[in-house]
Amino acid sequence: MDILNKKIILAVLLLVTASLDAKIALDITWKEKNHHIIQSSVCADYKEAPRQYRFCRIEAKSLFKKRCEDSRALLEKSKKTQRYSKSSPKAKYCYAARTFMVFGKYKVKSIDSVKD
Repeated sequence: MDILNKKIILAVLLLVTASLDAKIALDITWKEKNHHIIQSSVCADYKEAPRQYRFCRIEAKSLFKKRCEDSRALLEKSKKTQRYSKSSPKAKYCYAARTFMVFGKYKVKSIDSVKD
């Protein structure tokens, strides 16, 4: 096989891999403690499959942002004056959206020291 054929085969494999990656649908799971997402548990089901783990964590970050925005919108639509609560969905998802690191570890002093 000459070099040109090898390059063509490699390009085709990369395209097939990229299209498969785009179609991966993963369940994003995590654990919670005291109404807060345990960030090290996000996508833990996929730790043995690096590609799925990476995609899951990228999607989790997007999910947290979306749920934060949705919670804010619901709160704004509500006519009630609601006091900030650390156990509210808004607090949980907005905090996760701000602090969740897709790659690598991120240490936070304490959830109590963070204000929304």
